[in-house]
Amino acid sequence: MCLGIGIAANLGASGSVQVRLEAERLARNGFLASWLPFTAVLLLAWPDWSWWYWSGVEDQVGLAFVLGVVLEVGGFWLGGRASQGRSPPVIKRMLLATAGVYVCLLILPWPWYSHVGSAEQFRAGAAVPMWKHWPLLGTLVVGGAWMFGVLAATAVRLYKIGAVSLSLLLCAPLLLGGCSQPSDRAYVPEARRQVARAPVPEVAPRKARGLVLAVSYDAETLVRGWTVARSNEFGVPKPELVVRDEGQAITALIDGRVDAALLHRMPNDAEERYSRGDGMVARTTLSAEPIAHCAVVLVVHPENPVEAISIEKALGILSGEVQDWAQVAELEGRVQLYAGERSASTYVATEELLDGTPFSERLQTMPSDRGVSRAVGSDHLGVGLGSASSAQGVKVLGIRGIDGKVRPYLPSDPGVPESMLNRHLYLVVRSEPDAKISALRDFALSKSGVAIGELNSYVVEQSQQ
Repeated sequence: MCLGIGIAANLGASGSVQVRLEAERLARNGFLASWLPFTAVLLLAWPDWSWWYWSGVEDQVGLAFVLGVVLEVGGFWLGGRASQGRSPPVIKRMLLATAGVYVCLLILPWPWYSHVGSAEQFRAGAAVPMWKHWPLLGTLVVGGAWMFGVLAATAVRLYKIGAVSLSLLLCAPLLLGGCSQPSDRAYVPEARRQVARAPVPEVAPRKARGLVLAVSYDAETLVRGWTVARSNEFGVPKPELVVRDEGQAITALIDGRVDAALLHRMPNDAEERYSRGDGMVARTTLSAEPIAHCAVVLVVHPENPVEAISIEKALGILSGEVQDWAQVAELEGRVQLYAGERSASTYVATEELLDGTPFSERLQTMPSDRGVSRAVGSDHLGVGLGSASSAQGVKVLGIRGIDGKVRPYLPSDPGVPESMLNRHLYLVVRSEPDAKISALRDFALSKSGVAIGELNSYVVEQSQQ
């Protein structure tokens, strides 16, 4: 787009030498005043998204900003030099060619810039779709209005000094700008004016709909049990549950689209930085509180004849040292290992159990522990690393400790066989929980909440209140 604006600037290079110099100065100043403030906000607030998650600038806001400004100013200068002295018909053809390249550059990287977040969130599939990311959409609307307003004022001044036809100069930035941001779902000025008096669902009072909770897939059954039981017992409205993967749940919480999140991991460093605004506009701070936990287990197909294995063999399966069932029992076939994503709490907890030994190279990751159970339920030779709360349709494999006793869970320390490797459930909120969230938490920790947790294979630390 900067290249196109530079080319279009020479549409104002007619007339005397003095007029041409004045036209070049106005075009240059108009570009700097219109484009740089807009792009500076994008590069500083969303550097990874602005660079299509290029690893060269990941987590380097300063580098992303400097390279972006240099590239954009350079594109404007190159467009101006390439079109200098050309006739208006030639410049129009250059603009059409540039617009064609620009459209291609919008379509081809759509899978990258259609989702907003850090590079780590994008790779983990936790980035937010652009049409749902209201801070970015607001920036695009305000920044686009500023940019085209300044460009229009520049065109008017060029028209007044007799350097160019107003219609000729405006056609280029409008042609390119019309394709620049695919945010038509969020910004339709005429339509908004027509329905300005109508109520807008997005700004309905939050009290009318009660709490909105983001819940990870694996925690949905437990949290829904708590909310339904509390509603039946106290006659209070049930919160709205928005079921998402864990990264999307935290992003929704940071952006204010939900009141709290219940999920099986703490916010990671990238999400903490995103919540603080990465030095731009502070959004919020996150706090997390564990309210329940469940055992980390190994699961197999219901028809698998193996009932229990030693802790040494279990660790060997996880590390890839044991790759065939014949190394474990009288069973033929290669072991197929499944686990949750690398950010999942079961994966992270088991990494500590392996004590530096990497997972098997043949490990296949699933979006959730429920996904692990589904994969193992359809694979007679599969072994899944999951949680007791998600072990539906599969068989939990017993683990024989060094004391000879078989337990239905992995130990947190192989040398302490009675210890239990846990997967925690966290209540994550912005700053501190308000009264409604605290009331839900207190119910979860009450006798009724503990009973519901036990029915779902969770251990809940009962409140002393």
